[in-house]
Parts: sequence; structure tokens; C-alpha cells
Amino acid sequence: EKIKNIEVVITTNEQEALILENTLIKKHRPRYNILLRDDKSYPYIFIDTEHDFPLFKFYRGDKKALGKYFGPYTQANTLRRTLSIIQKTFKVRQCENSYFKSRKKPCLQYQIERCTAPCVKFITKEDYKESVDNSILFLQGKSEPIIKNYIKKMNTLSNDRRYEEASQVRDKIATIRRMTQNQNIIFEKGNMDIITIATLNDKVCIDVFMTRDSINLGNQPFKFPNKELISEDVLLNSFIKQYYLKNLPPEKVLLASKTSDCFLLEKVLEKKYGKKVKITKPNKKIYNSYIKICQENTNSRVKQFYLSTSNINMFDVLSKDLSWKKNIKKVVCFDVSHISGSNAVGSSVWFDTKGPDKSLYRRYNLEKTPRSDDYKAIYFIIKKRLQTLIKEKRLPNLILIDGGKGHISKIKSLIKEMTIKSIFILGIAKGDKRHSKNDRIFDINNNDVTKKLSRGALQVLQNIRNEAHRFAIIGQRKKIQKKQFDSKLDGIPGIGKNRKLDMEKSQPMDRLICGDVGYGKTEIALRATFKAAAAGKQIAVLVPTTVLALQHFNTFQNRFNPFPICVEMLSRLKTPKQAVAAKSGITKGTVDIVIGTHALISETIKFNDLGLLIIDEEHRFGVKHKEKIKQIRSTVDVLTLTATPIPRTLHMSMVGIRDFSLINTPPENRLPIETYIMEYNPDIVKESILREVERRGQVFFVHNRVQSITSIATHLEELLPKKVRIAISHGQMPERQLERVITDFMDHKY
Repeated sequence: EKIKNIEVVITTNEQEALILENTLIKKHRPRYNILLRDDKSYPYIFIDTEHDFPLFKFYRGDKKALGKYFGPYTQANTLRRTLSIIQKTFKVRQCENSYFKSRKKPCLQYQIERCTAPCVKFITKEDYKESVDNSILFLQGKSEPIIKNYIKKMNTLSNDRRYEEASQVRDKIATIRRMTQNQNIIFEKGNMDIITIATLNDKVCIDVFMTRDSINLGNQPFKFPNKELISEDVLLNSFIKQYYLKNLPPEKVLLASKTSDCFLLEKVLEKKYGKKVKITKPNKKIYNSYIKICQENTNSRVKQFYLSTSNINMFDVLSKDLSWKKNIKKVVCFDVSHISGSNAVGSSVWFDTKGPDKSLYRRYNLEKTPRSDDYKAIYFIIKKRLQTLIKEKRLPNLILIDGGKGHISKIKSLIKEMTIKSIFILGIAKGDKRHSKNDRIFDINNNDVTKKLSRGALQVLQNIRNEAHRFAIIGQRKKIQKKQFDSKLDGIPGIGKNRKLDMEKSQPMDRLICGDVGYGKTEIALRATFKAAAAGKQIAVLVPTTVLALQHFNTFQNRFNPFPICVEMLSRLKTPKQAVAAKSGITKGTVDIVIGTHALISETIKFNDLGLLIIDEEHRFGVKHKEKIKQIRSTVDVLTLTATPIPRTLHMSMVGIRDFSLINTPPENRLPIETYIMEYNPDIVKESILREVERRGQVFFVHNRVQSITSIATHLEELLPKKVRIAISHGQMPERQLERVITDFMDHKY
């Protein structure tokens, strides 16, 4: 009665009819046929074996490129995790060939020990090939040959007393053993798929369990409604046609029950893919045991699918156990997650009769609440959430708190304060050793009602609590990860993201950073330097004095020592031979950062690829040098640091000719300068100097007359103990002598 017309299409053979049937199903979407909407291709691990140093990468699409393919993987995150393990264990590269070809020095992956830097020949082809071969064996599930090889290598290194290298091989063995223990090995040579189907009322679930090279790659699940209650045989038959005409089949496909078109489909797949494919219901006991396990998974999933889409109230059993007259339909659960009081995050999750409603999930930043005060934190997030829900007229029937009696007492007073009625409150407290079986449930009067609850009701509450906990932890982890890469400098207008964006623009950056001494100008320069060096550019740091050049050289060298970044200095403190070597490195590009005085911008210095110029105390340079700097500004990024900008520079920044950033906030834990004005008192001077010396600090004693500065030094020598070493420096001293005194002071000789 629902059929209006019948059309007949004649084909030359049954195989052609099968393909046409699949095409028409996709085109017209008939109600009595299932339609697979997921037409994505499965991802593979691709190994570019044509290259001398093969790369391992995530690949999705047609297999056009020459090389090895491992997969398909049903879950992309599983594939990425596998790639990460291979990179950490065998240190094979994952960079594209174009990037590999352009490298002149190792990248960050080498520094964090996830690559052996074949791009700069830090490893021979033979040694890299061994790593590739071991990686392939690992992907094939053949871990024993790898472990035997590594044990032999570890013993050899140990006998040669190369203990550090031996320990690295030992760690690889432990990683491989740990990973292979977690893999589900199916003792079947070749490739195989197991397809299972389960139906419950009008719900259908089909799973494709994939095995490649004896490794269980997981399952690809499919679920869809079956309103017309089509039989499992018809559903499975339709599914197999659509699935394998789109996805490459293995040599063997096992089914729990044989479908009607198996033989015909085998012929079509053989013609399409050029290989024999067997679709069958197995008779062997070992195969039936595999199918049994897979079928149990599918049966469990169809039950969950049915419960999540049906109108059954998951809270009915809870109301019944606690003898509540009012039915529970809406539940909100709260949790707080922190690490010893820091990075605290609050969460609120919402459940209704169908399960979680993620559109009503909320997270709360708890930076302003007292550290390690769970009661105030939970009070804050519940009050804030309930205020919003009252405005939306969407109050829950039950508030569930991840906490015990103290939390409930706090929330009970809040509910009373907000004059909210007809809301149940339960607290779920973690029991002995934090085992779920020891959890305790408390009602609004702090009575333990755990024994009143059935297993199903307790599980519902635990699932909701776990979801709130999971949601809070994810927020906390994101917060921690963000802080790891953030700096307090990033929050200053014009310093953080603005400066980074400046350096990424096609137009060269020209930014003035103005801030008091110790406010973080050098830190900004260091971060900008690292960004430029990571992009393969050279950096020049221009300073007015030799002493300042040495100070910056020590700072930059200590900061970038763990990275493959070469730092050099050009000043009078370097010998002529060292200066020639430094200039040669600048020209060849082997020197990444050079710090120097006026000579740095002379005609004799030829940079290989200058990307960033940092100028410290620009007001100390003359007109000639500023003209040279002006020429450089047109081609490279320029970052100028100053505590006291000259009026001309400040004016250019204010009118917009140069970008301007002002640091007004001191760094965390920086103590303010305390100034006292008083009549000269030898006792106070002595006490102040000795206090600083006792804490291993240093002191500047400033005097305003060069003629009498020696007598002041003599006075201090008489006033202070002999352990206090005193030196004199002033502007009328010969330049080299002054430099020597200042550098000795920097080395704590005075």
C-alpha cells in the first residue's frame, strides 16, 4: 500500500546489479534500507620508504604515494598515540620532506630526544635504517626480535662501560614490553575483519572489528534507528555492500551468520580491488571465540544506545529507594578540582532523564577564592550557578555534591539564604582508599543513606559524580597547560601577543619597550630572540658599553644553553683571533645570536640572514649610528629597550610612527625600592652595608665628587670589617681600567 510505482532496470550481470543497487540507495535513501553516512576514509600510518631517511606520518586518502601503509585505524587518536610512541622510542622523523631538506641545524625535536636529526647527518643511514626496521616490526606486533636485538646491544654497551647509552636502550626495552602487553594480539596471520550486529526494539548497532598483521586495531561502531523493524539479515546484507564498496576489505571477513549475497559480493570486491576476499561464517572454534567476544561488545552497546534514546527515567530507581514523593527529572552535580590549592577549577554538569546535557555544563575559575578552602569554593560555584538557573527558570530537582557532611551543611545554609524550596540535596563522599565501593551517600540532614540505595541507584550517582570530576579535571589541565606557556609579560598591553604578532607580520616590526629597571625588558628580548632563532633567523643585540655586552652575553648564553643556539660576543674583551672567528660565523650563519657594541653595525659585519635587531639604551648612540640603525629598520624587526626614552623617540612612539609598549607592573616577588632621606650617620651606613653583605649581596656607595672619592673609600675601609672588599670607579678613569673594575664587581670580587 506504500508502493506507488515499480521500475525495472536490466543489467548485464549480477555484479553490476549489486553496484547499481548500492548507488541508488545512496541517491534515493529508501526507508527500508540503511544508509551509512560516514564516508570518511580510514587513516593509516605512512612510511616513505623511497627516501634515504624515511618519515612516519598520519595519512588519509588514496594510496598513491610509494611506501608502506599500516592500518586502517578505526580511531585517529589511537593512530596519533602510536606515532608518538614510535617517535619517542625509535626516534624516527615525522617532518615533511620539504622541511627536512631545508634544515641547517637540528630542530627542537632533537633537543627533546624525539629525533636523531638525520637532516644534519647526526646519524648514519645504516643506524637510521635499523630504527625504521624496528619501528616496522613494532607496528607488525613482532616485538620479540626487537627486544632480543636491544638486549644484545645493551649488554655490549654495558661491557664497553658506556652505561648512559646502555640505560637508554634499557628504557626502550621497557617501553616496548609495556606497550605490547597492552595490545590485544589475535593469533591470525594476515588481515581480518569481524562484523557483528545487534538489535533492540527499533535500535541497531553494527561493529567492524579490524585485525591487521595480528594486531587488533579496535572497532568502528555504527548505530542507527530501525523504525521499520527490518530483519538482521537484510540490515547486515545492506551494510556490507555499502561499507566494502567504499572501504578496502581484508582477505577475510567473518560474520556471526552468513548473509544471502555473500558469494555475489565476493565476486564484486575481487573485480573492484583485484584480490580475493572471503566473506563467511566460520566453523573453527578459535574464530567462533573471537566472534563471541565481539558480539558481547555489540550487545552491550545496543543496550546503551537504546537507554540513551528511550524515554525511561534513569532517576526513578533513586526516588523509589529514598521514598521521595516527587520524581527526579533534572540533576545538577558540582565538583572542585585543584592541586594543593592551586589552579582550582569548579565544574557543574547537568543530567536529565535521557542522560548528560552538555549544553548546560559550566566551568568556574576559582582564582579569587581562598586556596585549599573547598567549602568556600563549592559555595561560590553553586551560588553562581543557581542564580543563573533561577533567572532561566530551570531549577533542578536534585543537587549532587562531590563532598561530605561539611559541604552539605554549607549548601544547606545557601539554599535557605536563597529561599529555594523543593530541591533535594545529596553528597557523595569518597570512602576508604578512595575506592568506589566505599563511597558514602549523605542526605540534606547529613544522614548516611548508602544502605538504602540499590546498586543501580548508587551507580547512577557515581556516574554523575565521575562526569563532574572528569569535566573539572579537563578544565584544570587546560589551565595548567596554558600557564606553562604564558608569562605575566603576556598580559601587559603591547607586550605579549602584540609583540608576537608584530614579528609575524610581513611589515618589519619597530617597537619601543619602556619600563623601569628590573621590570622585565630583558625577558621580553629573550623571548623575541627565541622566536626568531626558532624560525632560522639571526639576532643582533646592540648595546652601548662593553660591560653591558658582557652582562647580556652571560644572560643569553645561560638561557639558551640547552638549545642548539650559538651565542657570540663582539667587544674589546675578545681577542683578535676570537673576533675573526665570530665574524666568520656571522657571515656563514653558524652564529645565531651576536651581542656587541657600536662595531656590530659597521660595514665589516656581514650577516647571513639577520631577522631581529635588539637595541638596549638607544639614547646612548650617536647620530651616525642611528642613521645606520634607520637603514636596518626597513628590512628586519627592531626591538628597542629603554628605561628613559629620549623626547624624539618618545614623540615618534606617541604619534604612531613607532609602536610603543609601556611596562607599568613589576614582576611577581620584586620588592619595591625604599628611599630614606636623613643626615649622614656612619652607624646607619655600617649597619646597612653589613646587612647586605651578610645576605651575600653587593652595595653601590655613590659619591658626588671625583676629587674626594678616595678619601670616602678610606673612610669606609676604616668603618667596615676587612672582609668587605671595596673598589673605586668613576668617569675620569681610563676606559679599560673602568671596565676591569666593573667586570670584577660583576664577578663578585668586590
